Amino acid sequence: MGCAIWIVRSLISFVLGLVIFIAFLGFLLAANFSNKLLSADFYTDTLAEEDTYNRIYDEVLVDERLVETTEDLLGDIKVVSQEEIVQVLRMIITPEYLQSQVEGTIENAIDYLNEDTDTLDLYIELAPPLANAKAVLFTYIDGRIDQLELEDLGRPECTSNRITELADRYETRMRELAQGEIPNSVPSLESLNQQCRTAIFNLAFPSLLQDSSLDDRSRQGLIESRADIEREFIAGNTHGMLKAAARPLASPLIDDAMDEVRKRLDDQDRLDIIGQIALWNTDLTEEELRDDIETTRTWVGRSRDFGKAVTLALVVVIAFIMAMVQFPSLTNGFRVPGITLMLNGGFYWILGKILESQVPDELAELVERGAEEVTAVPPSVTILGGDLLISFGKSITEGFSQPSLTLIIVGAALFAASFLVFIVRPFIPFAK
Repeated sequence: MGCAIWIVRSLISFVLGLVIFIAFLGFLLAANFSNKLLSADFYTDTLAEEDTYNRIYDEVLVDERLVETTEDLLGDIKVVSQEEIVQVLRMIITPEYLQSQVEGTIENAIDYLNEDTDTLDLYIELAPPLANAKAVLFTYIDGRIDQLELEDLGRPECTSNRITELADRYETRMRELAQGEIPNSVPSLESLNQQCRTAIFNLAFPSLLQDSSLDDRSRQGLIESRADIEREFIAGNTHGMLKAAARPLASPLIDDAMDEVRKRLDDQDRLDIIGQIALWNTDLTEEELRDDIETTRTWVGRSRDFGKAVTLALVVVIAFIMAMVQFPSLTNGFRVPGITLMLNGGFYWILGKILESQVPDELAELVERGAEEVTAVPPSVTILGGDLLISFGKSITEGFSQPSLTLIIVGAALFAASFLVFIVRPFIPFAK
């Protein structure tokens, strides 16, 4: 009879130990993974620690394989190098502004998943950068004009043929500006007298206005800016004249580039992230994507309700039941739960240490294999994405072993107490 009871108790204790094993795993997942994955700080801190927003400009956008993409953002404004394109973009959309928009989007998404808000609106506000774009581009154009080499015209005489020749040369430079190109050099007006400069302007400017290839908006802008352009021209300020002419000549190109960007935005100049994802993924409509997100939110809510408080309480209750199964033996009542908790804690502590050391390396190998298979992805994007993935892996596994260590300590305390039950045994009837 005693042997049968021992077998039954052992079987029950084994089953209860499995329940503790599963319940504590649930606690670890809820305490470590879910809490991090449902915290905006987990994502924003990792992105900030990897200097993501500066690296987008310093490493990704300067990649030669992204030249066409970055050039499209500036329309037909010809910028000398990829590096200069990125510098201009960096002034239009600063890393700090990009960071604020991304972090706001992450916070909105997490609030929705945590059921703190009922509406999922994920937007990148581009109205301020678009409003700033023209001023930034003109600042860039002015800087390029300031660096232009002034061609020495040599002899100062001002014959009819020379006026015609120089008028053609200045008109050519202005046409280049209208096409978004910054000339490499420009004839200097300084060596010419005021009468000659006036004659050249009066020939070149009307001829430019009559050019059929000139955009009507540029033509109207030139007419409105004529006084400023003429003043700088006749004063012999070559660089100032080109800057004054660049405004009306390049404005249509900038406006068209901004209009192309706005085609991807809503009526408030916002980029709808969910809408864009639906456009990229031809297998899902936006409505289907939102339904999937809503389903995810429902499961997240259910898992949160059955979170760490419930699973930890379950571990405590099962450990208590395991102790009661051993009654009337106080020694086994402390010892069996103690050993069970120590074994479970030890297993998960070792597992946590393995995860902390192996997950980042495995993710690094995963990124490398993926990069080899998907050759269309630029290396700079792969490197940044890999660094972020590894960083997320490190962050999410950190702390996995700490609760396990606590469980080991509690189990050890119960095990140690099993050797001291003789102190309380006289005060508990029927206890052995």
